[in-house]
Amino acid sequence: MKTNKKFLTILTLCIALLLTACGTTDAAGTDKTNESLTETGTVSTDSSNTALNDLYQQENQIFADHEAVWNKVFGMMSKSNADPSANYADYLADTVEANKDSFTEDELKTLTEDMETIRKIEEQIAELEQGTTTAGLLRWRGYAFFSWCRSWILRKREKDTAK
Repeated sequence: MKTNKKFLTILTLCIALLLTACGTTDAAGTDKTNESLTETGTVSTDSSNTALNDLYQQENQIFADHEAVWNKVFGMMSKSNADPSANYADYLADTVEANKDSFTEDELKTLTEDMETIRKIEEQIAELEQGTTTAGLLRWRGYAFFSWCRSWILRKREKDTAK
């Protein structure tokens, strides 16, 4: 009797945590198999990787379209004070601003337009990277917790039937 109370308490706790683990309606669906969860994660990861690659290609195309002026900017960059966690467009803008006298008006206009486009692309990249990381992590945590609860229940049943 005492064991049944503990079992029901733990089972209730597992189910409650399972329902809130991912914060999505699919989190409680127990009919999804391990393979379908893996496929879902892979498909979303593949599509976000494709989107990221497309955005990086857009940035590279901007640099290629105005290669001469961008090579001038890259030559002026100080790699020692670069902050890898900062926004890339801000870093480019700071470099151009610090060396404003080295550019003609046409070059500054081109750089300003390109940096605005790059800023928008960088924002999209940040959204994709954060969305992929957060959603993937929550999905994995929810599935891992569900698996742990299921294995605990199965072990408990095996012990009870062995008695």
